[in-house]
Amino acid sequence: MKENGLRTSCEEKDREQEWKEYNKRKRLRLKNSDFTIIASNCCGTVMYYDMGLPFLSPTINLNIEMKAFVQMVENLPWYMEQEIVEVKEKSSWPIGMLRGGLELTLCIIIHLKRQFKNGKRERKE
Repeated sequence: MKENGLRTSCEEKDREQEWKEYNKRKRLRLKNSDFTIIASNCCGTVMYYDMGLPFLSPTINLNIEMKAFVQMVENLPWYMEQEIVEVKEKSSWPIGMLRGGLELTLCIIIHLKRQFKNGKRERKE
């Protein structure tokens, strides 16, 4: 490591290679690679990415407040059939809402530079 605390490019490459090898070992241990992760934030996305798996989650790239997330998973099949609707608010990222018995802001599409329609499409894929 350099005196100023910055890693050298060689150290970065070693760390990157170590991470790839770690993920490869984890991937080899998987008995099922066709599963869905329901997560309230991007952790599910990271797990799919690290394992080199297709993103099979309707909550990909979403951040869902915990109270709304619990409400959603308690009636998951019904919520997955609902259309996500854009909420026009002053925010630096798009916000969507799933309609239900109660109207609540359920999904915040948090990745900057993404448009609402892109986040909506990813949910369906």
